[in-house]
Amino acid sequence: MFEERNKKIWEKVRPKGMKSYLIQNGLLTQGLTFFIALGFISPLVNHGFSAYYFQSEAFRNRLIFIGIVAPVYGVFIAYSSWKSLEKKFG
Repeated sequence: MFEERNKKIWEKVRPKGMKSYLIQNGLLTQGLTFFIALGFISPLVNHGFSAYYFQSEAFRNRLIFIGIVAPVYGVFIAYSSWKSLEKKFG
């Protein structure tokens, strides 16, 4: 039942193509979630809500680094997922 549901979803996603899947699932879902979690939530947990930290150079450098890593991570995860789904249902 779960497998059948996943196959129906894949049949709707696949015709849109890998590029669309990488953008939607990779950049917008995985990458953006990763960016928000590591860029903003993690510093809040570690430093509390400190206006000083959010104005610091360390925070800006963190956002630049995560802004580069997060999209790459998201696309990599989406590409791996695409290949796995292609192999499973393709």
